[in-house]
Amino acid sequence: MNAIWKVEKIPILQDNFIFVLHSQDQAWIVDPGDAPPVLDFLEKEGLKCAGILVTHHHHDHADGIDEIVKAHACPVYAPTQNKGQIPKVTNYLNEGDALKFLDLEIQVLELPGHTMGHIAFWIPTKKWLFSGDVVFALGCGRLFEGTFEQMFKTLQRIKDLPPETLIFCTHDYFPANSEFCVSQNIQIQDYDSIHPLLLSQEKEFNPFLKAPTLEEFTANRKARNSF
Repeated sequence: MNAIWKVEKIPILQDNFIFVLHSQDQAWIVDPGDAPPVLDFLEKEGLKCAGILVTHHHHDHADGIDEIVKAHACPVYAPTQNKGQIPKVTNYLNEGDALKFLDLEIQVLELPGHTMGHIAFWIPTKKWLFSGDVVFALGCGRLFEGTFEQMFKTLQRIKDLPPETLIFCTHDYFPANSEFCVSQNIQIQDYDSIHPLLLSQEKEFNPFLKAPTLEEFTANRKARNSF
């Protein structure tokens, strides 16, 4: 019998989200930037952490790992390119790797741009994408390490996923991103700022996914940096 899956969104810090993917009494934690809210949720729901998934090395995605591992002795999965930058990693991941969680297969996508080693977790049977800091509501991640070309190619990969894909992104930048769209004369009156994000809607309204060329994407990203 197929497991019943749920995703819990836990807000932390100013605008971050941690995601808890769980079924039965097992849970996987995605990008735990803080431990206490996660541990409280696991205890309340009677869940055991089976593993931690990390998209990249920034502190607001990894600071909670130590405390969660101490409490649950679980494996930690992170990008190979971030060796030495993320605590307690037991398994390093590359493009094409896959993890099995009960009846789910979680596939690893390498999506550089925000950072060089950034990965995402794609569940094709659910059409769920845990995208870290690659794409947001009406926006995309800043370029801390990668190039404009890398981020543009990354966004093209996301655009090629099924239109009904649900995107679980790890920040809420909607207010500022919507203001930027207005400043660029992008009509967003019909945009629904739900979470998780629906890929078909982002392709229609998100200026970074809409950009048809590297040059247009680069211009949009530079303009957003100063907004």
